[in-house]
Amino acid sequence: QLFPVSITEVATTTPSITATPTSLDFGSVDIGAVSAVKTVTVTGTNLTAAPAYSVNNSEFSVTGTLTTAGGILTVTYTPAAAGAGNGIITISGNGQTATVVLTGSGVLPSLSKPVATDATGISQTGFTANWNAVSGAQSYKLDVYTKTDGGNASDLFISEYIEGSSYNKAIE
Repeated sequence: QLFPVSITEVATTTPSITATPTSLDFGSVDIGAVSAVKTVTVTGTNLTAAPAYSVNNSEFSVTGTLTTAGGILTVTYTPAAAGAGNGIITISGNGQTATVVLTGSGVLPSLSKPVATDATGISQTGFTANWNAVSGAQSYKLDVYTKTDGGNASDLFISEYIEGSSYNKAIE
């Protein structure tokens, strides 16, 4: 004997996470300075819980709150040293992952020239050099030399001279 069977089709939905853009380039940023803010839009589809995010390089700061629908992450770059900075934001949840590649370059800041002020403690064997400090300078280099005035050339030799009219004159 056959019994009637009712079959109900259940639709399955696959969760997904997307991040836009998939890469951020911060360009050149002065060491210790904070870059301009950039944003990443995260979209979640069919998620049962909000995804979490992490970044693998502490020079990049990521903030934001994500829900099952997604959200906006704000990102800044603060290089600690000169050279290339690279990182990855990983956004994951519900068995899904999205990544955003981060790049930037730390550069030495441009500095103004120090302004020298009058030397003090001047003696026959030394002096104290003085200058106004430059913001951002980590050290200074001072080259000192002895300048002699009025010395005559001991190896000067004039082999020929020409005295023509007007501007036609020469010394060899």
